[in-house]
Amino acid sequence: MKCFNIRWAATRILALLLLAGFGVPTHAQEYPSKDIRIVIGFAAGTGVDVIARFFANKLQPLAGKPVIVENKVGAIGNIGAEAVARARPDGYTMLIAPGNSTMASNPHLFKKLPFDPAKDFAPVSPLLRLAFTFGVAPSSPIKSMQELVAHLKAKGDKASYGVSGPFQTVSGHLFKTVTETKATAVRYRSTPDIHRDLLAGLLDYMIADAPYTLAPAKEGRLRLLAVATAERSSVAPDLPGMREAGVPGFDLSSWFGAWLPANTPPEIVAKVNKWYGTILSQEDSKAFIKSIGAEPFPGSPEVLRAHTVSETAKWGKLIRDAGLPQQ
Repeated sequence: MKCFNIRWAATRILALLLLAGFGVPTHAQEYPSKDIRIVIGFAAGTGVDVIARFFANKLQPLAGKPVIVENKVGAIGNIGAEAVARARPDGYTMLIAPGNSTMASNPHLFKKLPFDPAKDFAPVSPLLRLAFTFGVAPSSPIKSMQELVAHLKAKGDKASYGVSGPFQTVSGHLFKTVTETKATAVRYRSTPDIHRDLLAGLLDYMIADAPYTLAPAKEGRLRLLAVATAERSSVAPDLPGMREAGVPGFDLSSWFGAWLPANTPPEIVAKVNKWYGTILSQEDSKAFIKSIGAEPFPGSPEVLRAHTVSETAKWGKLIRDAGLPQQ
């Protein structure tokens, strides 16, 4: 009789657990049940903001809840990243960021970060790769990267190019290293300022993101020589990659990803990753991403984690070699 009662009680407990959804965590079943917030560390109207708002609009019908973008500006994205790192790990606060900057470069640019990129975040999905290009003034006789290198070697340290941020600074230094040239970096407030002085004949070349350079190139206000990646990019298929252009050893691009706070339930991370995969497979998403000079970069949380680790090591070496001081 006693044995029967024990079996009966065990059966009742198992039935209740199954009815309660045992085996499928409640938070995963219910998520999302309220608004989702995407935090970015850059101002409204910037390229990062445009990208985040695009994904927010695409996520909303998949989530079935409003997805709101919140700008927390400052410290090359650190303020926004810190806000997400300190948020509750419940899936309702998410970071979209240029990973090569916020996650890979900032640990080497700041003496002390208010977050640990490796420990304070749960990688969700890589999103896109953003191409950079080399360009000269349309009046320049230079029509290829090999001609640019020959020109710079002949001109020595009297040659110059413009930089307005860490990416251009590091890119310029790497280019001088692999080509054994000595052009002088001139600091500017913005890429349009660099372009202005390039057209005025005050600079020999420029390195800038494709979202900026593709339009003036089409208008005849800039001659593009190559994309800054090793191979050709679908963003500008007519331009050679650096290997084809005769500059092996040069391969740089910007990339974006999405992160949640560390310890977010893996079921929620998997659900959000699936949403991003769906978005990146849609034709209108591919068209938008191409229109801003980028390529889709879908992948699993593990792909994003591994990519961040390798990029952090790469950018650390580049930043040290370029002699950039820590803030």
